[in-house]
Amino acid sequence: MLLRTFYLGVVLATEKRITSVLIEPRSIEKIVEVDA
Repeated sequence: MLLRTFYLGVVLATEKRITSVLIEPRSIEKIVEVDA
């Protein structure tokens, strides 16, 4: 049970990090450069 809670916390933290990276304009520019 404790392990499951820890795993969920890690997943949520990772999602938050990915979202903040995607929101950051500098990162979006890098993604566009790679895409083009």
